[in-house]
Amino acid sequence: MVACMSWQRQQEHGSVLGMRFLIGVYKLLGAKMCCLITYPVLRYFYWINRNVRQALRDYYRHLQHVDDQIVAAPFANIKQFGFGIIDRLSLWMGDSRRIAIVRHNHEVLYSRAKSGKGGIIFSSHLGNFELSRAAGREKLPAVINVIVDYENAKKINATMKAVNNDFMANIIPVEHIDITLAIQLKEKIDDGEFIVIAADRTNQKSAEHSLSVPFLGQDAAFPTGPYILAKVLGCPVFTLYAFRRGLGKYEIYFHQLFERVELPNKSREMKIKQYMAQYAEQLESYCRRYPDQWFNFYHFWQKPLHSDNHDRNK
Repeated sequence: MVACMSWQRQQEHGSVLGMRFLIGVYKLLGAKMCCLITYPVLRYFYWINRNVRQALRDYYRHLQHVDDQIVAAPFANIKQFGFGIIDRLSLWMGDSRRIAIVRHNHEVLYSRAKSGKGGIIFSSHLGNFELSRAAGREKLPAVINVIVDYENAKKINATMKAVNNDFMANIIPVEHIDITLAIQLKEKIDDGEFIVIAADRTNQKSAEHSLSVPFLGQDAAFPTGPYILAKVLGCPVFTLYAFRRGLGKYEIYFHQLFERVELPNKSREMKIKQYMAQYAEQLESYCRRYPDQWFNFYHFWQKPLHSDNHDRNK
């Protein structure tokens, strides 16, 4: 988890500089030239970040443990991440014509939205979720609110806000989810809106609120917060994944993961693990299909600062 925290700090600094660079190149030369110019920058980033290289190699070792047909290509993840940001910029800068999206099973989410009912969406750092959110703003007949840790990302948010004033619309910056926020979120759900929360990454402020379940052949820590929030909100849980299939080409997959999350007091931890295992299984299935679009660039299987026992005793 220390590695995760260190990565998040490095990522914030590097992403701010990188984003400003990309914005300038994009405005001056367009998307294709931006990709060409960015490629050597991504190569440089990859080779000077030993921890990132090691983390990605570790990820591929886990992948190959469950599927020996997968070929390890760690740099491909960096390339997909960087080019994905360029695609995201296209949407935020109003150049949506170069983005082609194929949607799979979108009816599960769209029918819910059209009925005037809201839900919670578990996001992840597999694929380009932010692109799916940006694209969904035009297509989905509902408001999508995203819970973010504003302190960790405020510089990036400020940079992106300069690109498009709508970037911060429906962003909910939080330090922790308390009863007041939960009530506000419940009101949004009742009004037919959707709440997005990351379900794959623990961080400095919630490291103790995690449990471990099998993922790619070894136990990995996932945050408990999304499941507790889903229980409080009492609504269906959805997932969606946006995968890059070429320059400006994406496929987005929609799922209803749970109808409701029920957490009986006597078996709370066991039930969270059951739900969490279902989510991890789905995440794993997409990792095997799109191995180069895993963007957790730290040692994902490293034991957290706080064990499962800490969460159990809370």
